Amino acid sequence: MEGYEMSQGERRALQAIEDTLRLEASGLDRRLREMTPGLWLRLRRRAGQPLAGLAILFGVASAVLLVTAMRSSSIGVVWGFAACWTATLLTTAVVSRSAAARRQAPAG
Repeated sequence: MEGYEMSQGERRALQAIEDTLRLEASGLDRRLREMTPGLWLRLRRRAGQPLAGLAILFGVASAVLLVTAMRSSSIGVVWGFAACWTATLLTTAVVSRSAAARRQAPAG
């Protein structure tokens, strides 16, 4: 298309389109920079960490055993809660220590 020149109206229309696209692109860039991953994405990322899931499982079991122990006052349930709570704390400590080590590890 050599030798073809745009009319004044076409140039204005093209400029208006380019300005609109430039504004939309900067807004999109800003939104993408400010975006944080949602809950499901964070959970999917953690799915590869079995100890984190185990710590959550121990935590839920501890809560159930605590409520059961308070309602029944059975010594066996109290000891079960104590054992499960200890396992919860130890597993959580291991998970948090490994997460801290991953954060401090050099990237790439």
